[in-house]
Order: sequence, then C-alpha cells, then structure tokens
Amino acid sequence: QLYESDRVEKAVADLTFAAGASGFAFVDIRDDQEPDPVTKTVNLTFNVHEGARVYIDKIDIVGNTQTLDRVIRREMLVTEGDAYNKALLDRSKTYIKGLGYFKEGDSGVKVEEKPSASPGKTNILVSVQEQPTGELSFGAGFSSIEKFILDIGISQSNFRGTGQQLQARVQTGSISKEINFSFTEPHFMNR
Repeated sequence: QLYESDRVEKAVADLTFAAGASGFAFVDIRDDQEPDPVTKTVNLTFNVHEGARVYIDKIDIVGNTQTLDRVIRREMLVTEGDAYNKALLDRSKTYIKGLGYFKEGDSGVKVEEKPSASPGKTNILVSVQEQPTGELSFGAGFSSIEKFILDIGISQSNFRGTGQQLQARVQTGSISKEINFSFTEPHFMNR
C-alpha cells in the first residue's frame, strides 16, 4: 500500500488501544521505518514494549459539585481492583456522558490514567463539568371553551444529585384544572 504517515500514526494508536483493552495500561509502541530508495519501499516494524499487566488501584471522581459519586460510579464498567481495560473505560466515559448532567464535548467528561504508588497498579481520574439540569416553563393560551389557559411547569432531571427525575406541571383554565406530578428513580434498589 502507499505509505502515509497519518496511517502509521493511526496504526500505533490502534495497537495502543488493543494493548490497553488487554490490560496493559502503559504500553510503549514505536514504529521503526527503513526506507529503501532503490525499490522505493519502506519497511515498517512496530516494536511493542507492553510492560506488566496493570490493575486499577483507585478511581477518583472530581468536578461533581451536585451529582453524587455513586451516580457516576454506577455508570463505570470497571471498579477498583479490576484489571485495566481501555475499551471498558472508553465505554464508561460514553455512559457517563449519556446521563446528560455534564457539559458536551471533551471538557464535559474526561477519563485519564494516572500512575499509582503501588507497583502494577494505576489510578483512574474521572473529571466532570456539570451543567444545569433543571427546567422552568410557562405557557398561556386562549380557547373558545376555556377562555384563558395558563400552564406552568418545573422539572429537574438530576434531583438533589441522585439521578432521580422530578417533574411538576399545573394547567388551569376557566373550566378545568390539571395537575401532573411525576417522580422517576432510574436505579431502583441499585438496579
């Protein structure tokens, strides 16, 4: 195939990810390139220095001013003491983002590996930046039957930082009145 340095860098990143998925957190992969001007080819060798298998020592969560640690931890697919697995950490990051409590983009949720004082172990640092999760709505209308209609609603998708959803809505008119209240516990008894 045609030599392209971008594809070589991507191959190194893919190999690093594959080694991380196998439990090697601090793998060092270097590409050795030997160009042959006569045949106009490049011999490419990937040298993999995988080191020892790594386990997770501690998982630290920072930046959560409202959301409780347990709400974030229950989205993690790895726990302290598990073998390091880059694929599961990336999927955990996606699940945490999916909660909708944190800012969009790379600054909203970051999952990083940090060296541990214990040999053969690594620390995981989960950094989050929270965003508002509440909503207040007002509405007014006119009807030939009801005459004037007023609608007020309030909702919170991360009630008291527990991941619970709370919603209240009042709609009133000259003839009818409607009150809606809902409470959702997404992980009843931690399930």
